[in-house]
Amino acid sequence: MKIRHLFYLLASLSMVMSACETDNEISGNDTPPEDAIPSAEFHPNNLAAGTYTEDAIRIVSEDEYNDPFSSIELTPDGYYLFTSYNMYNSYTPSSNIAPQTGENTLKANSHKGIRTRSTMDENGTISFNYSQYGKFTKIGDKQYRLSNGIEIDLRDAAGSNRQVRYKHHDGTVTVVYVSVITPIQGDATASLCRTWNYISHDVWCYWNGKYIARGKKKLENGQVVDTHFKVIGNLFDEEEIFDNIACKDVFTPTGKFIRFYVNGEVEVNNWKWYDEQQGILCDYEPYKDELDCWTVRFSGKEMRIYQDIQDSDDGEDTRTVSVQTLTIAN
Repeated sequence: MKIRHLFYLLASLSMVMSACETDNEISGNDTPPEDAIPSAEFHPNNLAAGTYTEDAIRIVSEDEYNDPFSSIELTPDGYYLFTSYNMYNSYTPSSNIAPQTGENTLKANSHKGIRTRSTMDENGTISFNYSQYGKFTKIGDKQYRLSNGIEIDLRDAAGSNRQVRYKHHDGTVTVVYVSVITPIQGDATASLCRTWNYISHDVWCYWNGKYIARGKKKLENGQVVDTHFKVIGNLFDEEEIFDNIACKDVFTPTGKFIRFYVNGEVEVNNWKWYDEQQGILCDYEPYKDELDCWTVRFSGKEMRIYQDIQDSDDGEDTRTVSVQTLTIAN
């Protein structure tokens, strides 16, 4: 979760600010409020495991170019992520619902991953970029029906045969040879790896040691219901701070991260612990050195995500602090 780099915006305004703003107009210091700073210690949330923890698995096809799927992951809370190379399964939503539109997630909380538009069918299956996300139903021992209508039999997935029986919409069955991805273990991972709905986005902006902007978005049921934004003077407007608003995050035990936006976009990326003992994780793209890290804290069924980005260049100092509050999805 990358805080938007405000340096270039603020630096371009520095001469105007210095010449036109008084100390009364640009005031305060760059000390964030107490609730914008994570607690010194990190503790897992110790909540009960998800209903489908024992069923959670990620399988990867041995021949993604020809098999009906590239990977399928079942999550501990009963959802799945289905990806394919060329949409071999030819699944199309039976009733497309227009992507929700609304106010825009913080640029202060934007990602470098690629976002794509999505559609939702009458069963709640979300389709995007040769992928689907939805709920699964357990219909037998290691046998499941996905909300997109596909049925999978995983009884031999982890055995010596390493194969999955994949039942198409027309009833035909394909045997797919797979690998099973080893999940990340530990209490911290169990606490993180759930489906989370956003409650709020908060951001504080500072320039040369002075407090200059404050923004907040509140969400209910995946929609923005309240907005607060205040900036000292006319330095920039709300759109300079807020872009697309995230409404849901999904973390899986095999290192997948899915983010859903209010405007219907979806982003899939990877996550890993940077410092598990301190509750610091990062999202990243394979084969790239850049890591985008943030700090998480748990309190009951809520999670808070913190970022504090500071930069200095040519005598100009910027600091942007953001906090996102999320709650476990039902």
